[in-house]
Amino acid sequence: MSEFDYFQLNALTLNSREKAIFYNLCEGYGVSETTVKQVLSGLLKEGIIEMKSNNSNRGAKDIHKSTLMSKQQSYPYSRYINHPYRNPPVPIEVGAKIAQPMEPERSLRMEDINKLLDPSYNADDMGYCIQEDGTGYIGQTIRFDGATREMFLWWFSWHGHETVRYRIWDPRNHKASKSSLRHIVQRLDTNLSLTERFVNTTNFTVHLDSKGKPDPGYMSFLAPEVYGFNMSLYDENKISVVCAVNGKADSPFPWFSSLRVLQDIPEGFLMRIYFWYGKVVFNGNIIRVKHNTSLESLYPMAEHVAIEYNRLADILPLVYRENHNIVNSPEEFDAMPV
Repeated sequence: MSEFDYFQLNALTLNSREKAIFYNLCEGYGVSETTVKQVLSGLLKEGIIEMKSNNSNRGAKDIHKSTLMSKQQSYPYSRYINHPYRNPPVPIEVGAKIAQPMEPERSLRMEDINKLLDPSYNADDMGYCIQEDGTGYIGQTIRFDGATREMFLWWFSWHGHETVRYRIWDPRNHKASKSSLRHIVQRLDTNLSLTERFVNTTNFTVHLDSKGKPDPGYMSFLAPEVYGFNMSLYDENKISVVCAVNGKADSPFPWFSSLRVLQDIPEGFLMRIYFWYGKVVFNGNIIRVKHNTSLESLYPMAEHVAIEYNRLADILPLVYRENHNIVNSPEEFDAMPV
């Protein structure tokens, strides 16, 4: 048996019977089983998980610890690990919206995302529900005062390179992040626009689920036109979008989609964020996939979204000001060599 037969992350064991595979649906989606092994090897090196002997005592290390390794502590942005959360971490108005499931008719169908390109769109689509066709849905609106859309796009070209950048976003729940070398090279290419730097790249991450268990997954970023936006209506001077499909390490392909839509306001920008569980984009088409999302499982995710993005709204102007002009090279990161 290979050394990877002794890993268990989120009750998932890599062996001949049950393989956790990130693999290609199309260009930019996941990679291979080899890369999964590289991800886990990197997490072992960083102390996120540990290798156990082949017995019933297999499992993850204490992943709740907020401490960083000495090398990670030397990163100038690592101090944001200790940046306080909002009090309360979920804003009162958001908490009221997600206290109970919303009426499905108020939610936004994924097929209707072009409505979001209208600057006057102001529908009250915040909340969570199971839509009429069985899709799990989350929608939230979050203000980023003192920030710009450029800062947000920069964040998505910057934070996935390594673990500390991902952890400062939400230290309580974000535990590890990896990207492939070729994707880091792309994200560091200043000849590309900020959006072009992260489109067709993938973040492999570990965060804690609602039960406090490590949950490995990935997010693959897509171009707006691939995601289904009508580019004849798209005015990047008025709006920006970050489109992605998401999956878990134990799923053979992405099984939900996420979308962030940014629009300027006098104080900064407004972000509308959406999740559709059970729908993904493939070659420009929306397809339905099997999922077991329930109302009970949607609530903690809606709460998590509120916490992490309101925290990001607090730290983004600070992190951007201190880091956006720093020029990195790919060799500085412990990337997956693919």
